[in-house]
Amino acid sequence: MGAIASSIALAVPRTAGLQGLRFDVRTAARRALVALLLVAALLTAQAATEAATEQAVLRAATADRTSLVLVSACAPGGVTECRSSTAFSVGPGLFVTASHSLLGSSQVILFSALHGSVPATVERVAGNDDLAVLRSSLLLPALRTAAAAAGETAAVICSRRAIAADGVDGSPANYVGHIGGAPIRVQDGDHQLLLERVAGAASVLGCSGSPVIDRDGAVTGVLLAGDGGSAGMVDARRLSPLLGGD
Repeated sequence: MGAIASSIALAVPRTAGLQGLRFDVRTAARRALVALLLVAALLTAQAATEAATEQAVLRAATADRTSLVLVSACAPGGVTECRSSTAFSVGPGLFVTASHSLLGSSQVILFSALHGSVPATVERVAGNDDLAVLRSSLLLPALRTAAAAAGETAAVICSRRAIAADGVDGSPANYVGHIGGAPIRVQDGDHQLLLERVAGAASVLGCSGSPVIDRDGAVTGVLLAGDGGSAGMVDARRLSPLLGGD
């Protein structure tokens, strides 16, 4: 029995366990490498998709810029306090902007890059939403509205002239970001506005009233106020009652 047991033991290679271990390590390493390559490919594809989406949004913003005007408003009783903002066309002679930038004035001046300056009157104000409708003789292409989707890529389009008029010349006029995120509260007069965040968009003087544009060129929101870093917006669906819609 001793001789038989000894011969059986000698028949088993002593390195078999190590060879199996090396095989398992190589297999696991190959699988890990394949997984890493797949993740890298997915991340690259995602980055390319996001870049393409941002470019599409910027192209839409460039096309919509012809519908923007600079708004110049001064506080009633003199010109000691004046402010510039951005407005966009929503119909024949009708423009939407942020009401806080009007300083309580009922008459303002609109400046178009193609048509010069035109007087306008404040037709309607929605104080709770910080929105105002202006009426003038200026006819520009009207922008359509669309519902905003959380996480959607969008661009804030400001009037370059409005930014420069408020003393921050050289600041970008387009801000690309994503709709959604934590709401912010902005004190405006005697009430607070609960606004959505447009990540990546800066609170810049002259940008109040700017449209927030999606990749199809539709207005998904109106830029109103900010917290010094990211800007707030009101959903474009809130424009419907102000414009006399359903």
